[in-house]
Amino acid sequence: MKQTSINPLLIVLGTIIVQIGLGTIYTWSLFNQPLV
Repeated sequence: MKQTSINPLLIVLGTIIVQIGLGTIYTWSLFNQPLV
């Protein structure tokens, strides 16, 4: 198997995008009816 190197910058950007997405959903649920 060929080992591929993952760019650390992509991991950081992906993490930031996920955090922003989850934070947006959480904040939206605070101002509207709770999701659960």
